Amino acid sequence: MITGRRGLWLSSVHDVDAAVTRFIYLLYADQLEVASPINNKTPKESSRNVEIIAVYEVGTSLGDLAARYGITKQRVHQIVNRRRK
Repeated sequence: MITGRRGLWLSSVHDVDAAVTRFIYLLYADQLEVASPINNKTPKESSRNVEIIAVYEVGTSLGDLAARYGITKQRVHQIVNRRRK
């Protein structure tokens, strides 16, 4: 248990959860909040996945789809069965 007025704080922290919360706040205090993704990978993959499912449903094999999109057959299988990475 952390008690007393020690260090930089004007108040003491009486439980671990409060101490961790305060530590995380200090650790990331100077980080900027990002309003949008740093890259556009997710939207591209999302539209790619919709396309993969559509092409698969008309009969294209998993191997052909994997080769076309540069991903593994296992990943194509996950996509067509709507499983997350």
